[in-house]
Amino acid sequence: MGFVGLDGHWLRINSALRQIVGYSEEDLLATNFQSITHPDDLAADLNYVRQMLRREIRSYQMEKRYFHKKDMRSGCY
Repeated sequence: MGFVGLDGHWLRINSALRQIVGYSEEDLLATNFQSITHPDDLAADLNYVRQMLRREIRSYQMEKRYFHKKDMRSGCY
């Protein structure tokens, strides 16, 4: 699980999410969720964010794909 700010930057990341995506806490805290979200999942995610900012919804959960750090380095995405 991870918590992000209104700008999409990571605020808190639990160890399970860090292990899944292969990034250290420091690496993730220096970036945003958009940078490791699969492009096919990003539009829906950003739509939820917009709904939250308009106060149409209070929170959301979704299953989505993230790129693992090794995939980003090798360009396998």
